[in-house]
Amino acid sequence: MNSFKQHIPSFCDVDHPTAVPFETTEELLALEIVQRYGKQPDFSHFAISDNVLMEISDGGHHWWAVGYIEHPEQVNLPKWNGGKYRAELPNGERVELESGEVVMSCGDTLTLRDGTTARWLR
Repeated sequence: MNSFKQHIPSFCDVDHPTAVPFETTEELLALEIVQRYGKQPDFSHFAISDNVLMEISDGGHHWWAVGYIEHPEQVNLPKWNGGKYRAELPNGERVELESGEVVMSCGDTLTLRDGTTARWLR
């Protein structure tokens, strides 16, 4: 038996939900709380990052933590390799960056691995 627990951001002052049992990937994706995700037109897929169920949208440019899975190795979903960023470099060139190329994001500014800053085009 596996279990799922909804992600509640730490800044929310609410009771944290209890874990919900499930046995298969299909049962996980059919849970009411999981069904609340994946409804927007640019939804791509669900994925696993460590023990976190992720919702991936807009070709990997938007992602949300849905919740935590007790035994993620038992879930048949793709592994999440990190997000993608649309950015404008200082020379005006527009590029798509992989998460490994970005070390920090703050507001509309991305700091790249080489120390360069770029404008985040959301």
